[in-house]
Amino acid sequence: MSISIVAPLDRAFKHTGVMLFQPFDLGKWCVIGFTAFLAVFSRGGGGGISFHWRKQYVANEQMRRVVERVITYVETHPLLMAVSVVCALLTIAALAALLHWLSSRGMFMFLDNVVQNRAEVKLPWRQYAARANSLFLVCYSMWLAGFVVGLGCTVAGVVIAWPDITAWTFGKAGRLALVTTLPLAVGVNIAVLLFNSMLDDFVVPIMYRHNLRAWPALGVFVRQIVRGHVGLFVLFYIFFIFLGVAAFVLMVLVGVLTCCCGCCLMSLPYIGTVVTLPLWVFFRCYTVYFLGQFGPEWQLLPGESD
Repeated sequence: MSISIVAPLDRAFKHTGVMLFQPFDLGKWCVIGFTAFLAVFSRGGGGGISFHWRKQYVANEQMRRVVERVITYVETHPLLMAVSVVCALLTIAALAALLHWLSSRGMFMFLDNVVQNRAEVKLPWRQYAARANSLFLVCYSMWLAGFVVGLGCTVAGVVIAWPDITAWTFGKAGRLALVTTLPLAVGVNIAVLLFNSMLDDFVVPIMYRHNLRAWPALGVFVRQIVRGHVGLFVLFYIFFIFLGVAAFVLMVLVGVLTCCCGCCLMSLPYIGTVVTLPLWVFFRCYTVYFLGQFGPEWQLLPGESD
């Protein structure tokens, strides 16, 4: 059995062209784009906001007094702050649950539209509800675990660095906080990201193909596909990152060539997904075609047995 990382590219490109451009149907794009938007609802990256702190701003006396007031308030009202933090955490957890539930539904809706070459919302929403709910429990559990670890690292870092925070310096305590908490937080987040990527890329198609729940499908994926091919999957995700970078560069070029009009459209929720729909369909097809190389029982798209 010959497994290639490059071979699925051509098939994914052809299926994307057939699905979205033969013929071109704006209504179809909008419906499929909606399912793709749902699919990445809780998986998307952060916004484009960044904060650039300059040294003179940090040293500003007015800001320093504000931070000192905040620290004093926290120290003098611990119960109120604790209640506020708990309420905020519960709100975040509830919102994350909603986003992951919608995203899990969207994953199956989008995959079904790609496999069947159609634009449906209601039918796959009902048909794959049980499998999507199973996926939601796994994804949300992983997010919750990563969130708890990240929160624990943040709290531990603040406690360790508290002498430097109150002294408005970055000294031994601050460096110790970074060294002891940052590696764990980064490692856990990378592990969660990789786990979610494998769920989205391969476990969801297995669930779709064999009518399995999330945990059994994950077990099948590990035992029957990953086992004996760990190195191949490492190469796959390295190449996948390269494809993602190439797609990002392509979007930037389109934005520049359209005098930033393209960038404005691509930055809008839902509309941006519709505008970049060929990329979303291509990447979905690519992972499915790659999976199909492991045998007929894993094939979903046309042309995989050629």
